[in-house]
Order: sequence, then C-alpha cells, then structure tokens
Amino acid sequence: MKQNKAWFYNLILVLTALCWGVSFIWVKDILNANMDSSFFLFIRYLLASLLWLPFCLKDLRRVTGRQVLMGVIVGVFLYAGMLVQTIALKVTTPSNSAFITTSYVVLTPFVTWLLMRQPPKKKVYLCAALCFVGLYVLTRTPGEAFSLSLGDGLTLLAALLFAFQMTFLFRFGSQLPTRLLTFLPQATTCVLSLVTALLTRKVSFAGVQVGSIILPTLLIVLVATIGAGYMQTLGQKHVEPSRCAIIFSLESVFACATSVLMGYEPLTANLVAGGLIVVASIIVSEMPSRAERRQEQLVKQLRREEGGSAE
Repeated sequence: MKQNKAWFYNLILVLTALCWGVSFIWVKDILNANMDSSFFLFIRYLLASLLWLPFCLKDLRRVTGRQVLMGVIVGVFLYAGMLVQTIALKVTTPSNSAFITTSYVVLTPFVTWLLMRQPPKKKVYLCAALCFVGLYVLTRTPGEAFSLSLGDGLTLLAALLFAFQMTFLFRFGSQLPTRLLTFLPQATTCVLSLVTALLTRKVSFAGVQVGSIILPTLLIVLVATIGAGYMQTLGQKHVEPSRCAIIFSLESVFACATSVLMGYEPLTANLVAGGLIVVASIIVSEMPSRAERRQEQLVKQLRREEGGSAE
C-alpha cells in the first residue's frame, strides 16, 4: 500500500473512533430513559438498515450465498458484542467498562493469529500493551479498587466478541463490496436484536421517555452506525486488524473528551496522561521500522531507474 493511501485509511479509522466516542453520551441518555437494550439495538439497526438499503440494491442483486454468510458471521459478533456490552453497562462502573472493553486491543492480535495464522509484528504487541496501560491510566479512579464483578466479566466477554468481529471483517473485506459488508452485519444485528426482544418480551415503549430518545437515536443511527460503520468497513479493508484495534482504542479518548466538553466530568491528570499514552502508542505503531524504510527507499530507487531506462 502506498504511504499516502495508508495514512488516508488510518485517518478514516480515527474518524470512526471519533464517531463512536461521541455517541457514548447519546447511548447513555437513551438508557437513562428506560429503553431496553435489545429493543434499542433493534430500533437502531432497523433504521440504519432501511436507510442503507437503497445504496446496496445493486450489490444485493449480485450477491452470492457465500457472501451473505460472510456478512452474517460479522453481524453475529457485532450483535453479540453490542448486546453484552450494553447489558453490562447497567451492572458495572463506567471506568471498569471503558477499561475492560478496550482490552480488545490486546485480544485482537491473538484472535487474528487463531483465525488467520498471521501473527502480527512484535512492535504491534508492544504498542497494544502500551495502549492498554494508557487506557488504564485514563479510566483509573484514585481510591477505587479494580475488581472483576459480573458486569466486568460480561464486558470482558464483549471485548472478546469485538475482537472476533474485527478479525472477520478484515478477513472478508476483500471478498465483498464495502456497502454490502456494511449493510449485511447491520441487518443481521437488527434481526437478532428483534428475536432477543421478542423472547424477553421487551418489544414495547412502555415506561420509556420517548421524547428524550428521538434525537440521540437519530444521531446514533446516522453518525455512529451508518457513517462510522461504512468508514470502519472501508478502512479495515486496507489496515491490518491489530493496527485497527489500536486506532479504535481512541474511542475512549474521544468519549472522555466529549464528557469533559459537555460537563459530564472534569478535566483530570488521568485524562491528560492516559490520552497522551494512547496517542503515543498509535504514533509508534505507525512509524515504519528500519527494514520498512530501507525497502521503501529501494522501491523508489528501482522506479527511478526504470523510468530512466524507459527514456
């Protein structure tokens, strides 16, 4: 991949993390309005699927059964991760939730090795560990002990599910059109969320403050689901899963920054220090090694020589 294109796709993934981070306060408002987790996911992905459908009709006419299966596999892990994470937020602290969820940064390289037999470079493991430390500092509350409760355990399970989703998305990225690989997982999540809501008899707005969820729901659908979903699929087609995981860890940084700007929490030393460590891990992961720089220089030299001989 050319260097300028690499930076473009990395930027796409950073914007994706930004959309997810900002959406944190919208999801929080919806849950505070007594909305059921599975029913909320059904509404979210139903609207997203309907809005995305007109752009996928051409691709859907030519889709194969194998491609549908690929999209469904990604969708199953998306649905499971989102549902478990949302449920866990009700029985764990926000700091623990943020810290454990972003552990998929560390889990992704191992899932990638398990499924694709492609171990990442040693530098990626170091950067993942550094990012993990930064996220811990970012979400650490002085005087608050870290413990693994039921909610924490569920959140860890969600992180593992997200790691699988990310790896499968990268694995199938070259075999499906971007629009289709965005639509099919969303449609799958919509269907599975409806089934869950029906089984738990939560398909109702009873007790929900409907007026207070309309705007945040629309923002989540348009920005965090359709927009971010498309950018995620596009970016992950060209960026290896381990690096994607590190970039996506910026979601916590953006979420904290949004909370500070919106007055949800004060600006603390933990926020500044943790954010700097996370950004440092991403910069280090993006810096080419000596071998990569030497190879790039060799390619440029060969191209110049080829151009000179052609003349």
